[in-house]
Amino acid sequence: MKNCYHNPGLKLSDVKYLNPKDIKYLSKKLSTSPEIIKKLTEDESDLNLILDKASVTDIKKEDSLVVSPLVYIKLLILRYSQDTGFALEEKNYIAGAVFDYYLEIVNGIDYLFLCSKTPPNEEKSRYFLVLSGFHYDRVHPKLLFPGFEKLIADGFRKNEKLKNLASNVPSWIDICHEIKKKRYLGDPNRLLLTDKIQS
Repeated sequence: MKNCYHNPGLKLSDVKYLNPKDIKYLSKKLSTSPEIIKKLTEDESDLNLILDKASVTDIKKEDSLVVSPLVYIKLLILRYSQDTGFALEEKNYIAGAVFDYYLEIVNGIDYLFLCSKTPPNEEKSRYFLVLSGFHYDRVHPKLLFPGFEKLIADGFRKNEKLKNLASNVPSWIDICHEIKKKRYLGDPNRLLLTDKIQS
């Protein structure tokens, strides 16, 4: 994990590795040595399987003070989507969207983007899903019109690989609402930790 703040400039694609705190946390959670965790998580697909296994047990708000923001968000999304039957790849995609856009929207909603008449595309759908899942109470209800979920789904449908996700948009918004209600991401400062601060 990079030694930098999680902010709108830091995207999921910039984050490549677990930090030592992540490895220690997963080692304890899975009762496995740090060396084994480190080796198993060098490949991203293996890392996602490890996080999926770790998400079976409860995730605490305090965990956000121990692990990196990406690991914390992935664990939350995996935990709250356990009984959905959705593919692991889809769950990680949603976690990536939350990682990329949650704090950006905390810092300010892009109303020009929200009200733009341009057809929905994948990036717009990712932004809107996070907005309507976590920040719906900051937007006038008229902007989140009844067809908003369909608009999000239409943007995902343009990517052949996301057609299943497009059908699951209402469920994903409900999952985000559930996480919001439990205030797991209620304090944005919890997601502003750096490796330096954590060590």
